[in-house]
Amino acid sequence: KWMREAAERGDLQAQKALGSFYLFGLEEMGSDAREAEKWLSIAAGRGDKESKKLLDLARKAKKEDEEDWKWRTEWRDRYYGYWYSGYPYYGVWQQTYWYY
Repeated sequence: KWMREAAERGDLQAQKALGSFYLFGLEEMGSDAREAEKWLSIAAGRGDKESKKLLDLARKAKKEDEEDWKWRTEWRDRYYGYWYSGYPYYGVWQQTYWYY
């Protein structure tokens, strides 16, 4: 909480650290590429070289997250009918194989 407040007040080191925490995650806090990009772009805009490098990583991570979300959505929509079609699933184990 205090680091976010310091970053909002304009502390460059806090902005860079907060961006890094959001990019890589910290213990129970998972990563969030959008928030990382937000804070690292602010720090990079103020001339911090390390933040510029991390900003590239954050943008790549954000793009990968978006592509992953599109892929999951596409396959979820495509196979939704198989899981919820109402067809009964019935199989019987015969000595060495499943018989459907």
